[in-house]
Amino acid sequence: MDDVSLRNFPVPFQEQDRLKELQNLDILDSEPDPEFDRITRLAAFAMRAPVAVVTLVDEDRQWFKSCFGLDVTETPREVAFCAHTIMSDELLIVPDASQDPRFANNPLVSGPPHIRFYAGAPIISENGFRLGSVCVVDFKSHPMPKPEALQALRDLADLTAEAIILRSKDKETAARLARSRQTADDAKDAFLSMLSHELRTPLNAIIGFTDLIREKLKNDDPTDEHIEYAEVVEKSSYDLLARIESMLNWTQIRRGEMTLNDTHVSLIPLVERCRKSIPELVDSSAKVTVSVVGDDAEPILICDRDQIEHAVGNILKNAAQAVSDNSEIRVSIGLSNGLNLSMRDTGCGMSAESIERALDAFTHPDDNPFHTQNGIGLGLPLTRRIVEMHGGHFHIESVLDQGTTVTMQFPEYRRHTN
Repeated sequence: MDDVSLRNFPVPFQEQDRLKELQNLDILDSEPDPEFDRITRLAAFAMRAPVAVVTLVDEDRQWFKSCFGLDVTETPREVAFCAHTIMSDELLIVPDASQDPRFANNPLVSGPPHIRFYAGAPIISENGFRLGSVCVVDFKSHPMPKPEALQALRDLADLTAEAIILRSKDKETAARLARSRQTADDAKDAFLSMLSHELRTPLNAIIGFTDLIREKLKNDDPTDEHIEYAEVVEKSSYDLLARIESMLNWTQIRRGEMTLNDTHVSLIPLVERCRKSIPELVDSSAKVTVSVVGDDAEPILICDRDQIEHAVGNILKNAAQAVSDNSEIRVSIGLSNGLNLSMRDTGCGMSAESIERALDAFTHPDDNPFHTQNGIGLGLPLTRRIVEMHGGHFHIESVLDQGTTVTMQFPEYRRHTN
C-alpha cells in the first residue's frame, strides 16, 4: 500500500485505522439503498442545493453511496472536497470555491461542472473515525447557510452514521444466523447418518430371522394367523429399512458424499420393477400404464440404477396412496430435448402451498385430512435431489381433486441412443 501521506490531499490522523474501519463496515461498492437516497433528497431540500451526496472517503477515491442530482459514483480523492471535510468533526462550508485557495485550482471548480458552493458534515463512526460526509453542492455561490439548515445537515450526517452502523450489524446478525443454521444442519445430518447406520444392522437381523421363521412355519402346519403375523413383521421391517435408507441417502447427498454409479438402464423394465415392489400397487386394482412418446421403443437412461429406481418408486408410491381403486397411473417417457419421465395420477391432488411444503425435507405432501400421511417426509425432496444430481430438473403440477403430474427431465447426454 502506498503511503497516503505523500499524496496531494490532506490525511487524517490514524488514517490506516480509519481505512480499516471503513473496510470492516463492508459498505463500499454496495448496492443502492433507498434509506440513503432519502437522506440525500432531504439534504438537497434543507440546503436549497441541486446536488447532495453521501460520500465515503476510501484510500484514493471518494465513493458515493447515494447521489442526488448527478449521475456519478465516485471521484479521485485528490479532487474531493470531502477529503477536507473528514479532517475535522466540524462542518466544512465553502460559499464560493473559486475564491477559496484550497479549491480555486481544483479541476472540478476551474472546469466542468464548475462547483462553487459546498457544504459537508462528516459521517462519524462509533469509534470516532470520520468515514466520509453528507454534502451538498451548487454551481453558483451561496451566502453562509442559516444555522437551522446547518443543523439539519449535521443531523442527516448523524443519521447516515447510524444507518451505516445498523446495516453492518444487520449483516453480522444475518451471517451469524446463517452459520448457526449451517451448524444445526450439520449436526442433524450427522445424527441422521449415525442413526441410519446404527438401526440398519439390527433391522437386517430382524428381516433375516423373519425369513427363517416363515420357512419354519411352512413345515409346522401353521395357522393363517401365524403366517399373517410373520408377513406383517417382514413387511414392516422392509418398510422401516426403506425409510432408513432414505435418511442415509439424504444425508449423503446433503454432505456431498454420494457419487453416481452410471450404467445403461432400460426404463420400461425399471418402472415395472418399481410397480411390483410397491404393496399399495400390488394389492390395489389401480393400473400402471407406460407409454413412450418418440421413435425409441426401448428408451435407455444413463444413470445410477439404484437411485433412479428409488426416485421412480417414491413417485409411484405417492400416486398409489392418492388414487382410488380402478384408477390409472400413467407413466409417459418423452424422447425430445433429452429424456422426460412423467407420472400422472388422478388422485386428490395438492395445492400450490402443499407442493412447496412437500418439497421441504421432513414434511408431508399436503394438508388434506382425507389423505393418509405416511413416511418421514423425504420422498419428494430426496427424489428431486436425485434428479438434480443427474443434471436434470424435477417439476410437480397438481390440481386439487383432479390429480398430480410429476416430471423428471434429464439432459440429452443422459439419453442413450443407438
